[in-house]
Amino acid sequence: MANTSLISTAINLLVSPSEAFTVIKERPSPFFPLILILVGLVCVWNLYINQVDVAWFIEEQLRASPQGAEMSEAQIQEAVGFSSASPAI
Repeated sequence: MANTSLISTAINLLVSPSEAFTVIKERPSPFFPLILILVGLVCVWNLYINQVDVAWFIEEQLRASPQGAEMSEAQIQEAVGFSSASPAI
């Protein structure tokens, strides 16, 4: 237990959970669970965004929002087309 950095504790959660929980019990850190949750959410979000059709996702988000409910079909299609267009470099 000489090296008890957050990174080694995170690795120990996967390879040696009992040692990791002992370290967490001895030296609790309020940021450790927060960091784990944020890293997990970023990983899941990236996996989702890389698999979903972005134009479909934007259209669904617009239709579900209160502002999108006030938009006509043409305005929604224009917004989807505008956001899906590749930027000029």
